[in-house]
Amino acid sequence: MIGVPYDGGVTNRPGARHGPREIRNQSSLMRSIHHVSRIDLKRIYQSSTVDDAEAELDAFCEKWDSKFPSIGLMWRRHWPNLITIFDYPPQIRKVIYTTNAIESLNSVIRKSVRKRKLFPSDTAALKVVYLSAMEASKRWKRPVRDWKNALNQFAIQYDGELSFQS
Repeated sequence: MIGVPYDGGVTNRPGARHGPREIRNQSSLMRSIHHVSRIDLKRIYQSSTVDDAEAELDAFCEKWDSKFPSIGLMWRRHWPNLITIFDYPPQIRKVIYTTNAIESLNSVIRKSVRKRKLFPSDTAALKVVYLSAMEASKRWKRPVRDWKNALNQFAIQYDGELSFQS
């Protein structure tokens, strides 16, 4: 079975009444990590060059490694993959690192999965995720933010290689 045990408040176990999501949201550690990621990590991926981003990563590690050493280590471990974003002009990078659409879809999927809690098989869980994504896509009316600027940069960068419908 796939899912998280939840007893609806029958026992006195820590977390049993509220479930893991509520405990995570109430945790001061999670609030702190969320605060870190929204403010200081943004300076890294919004840097104009790889050298600037490395300097921002060093500043981030200097400030936060005493509290959250795993975040800096993870960024450094994956740095060769992360810096590929700097191969693109700023207009394309902004579309890549703007995650509102992704976060919205994740929210819809989490909500659908949370309603069911347990699934008889992996296939059943996959079907719920698929149907949630299809239902969410019906509500997508707004274009991706700054997509026109990114599209123009793609046209310049890949002259003649891509065809676009705007």
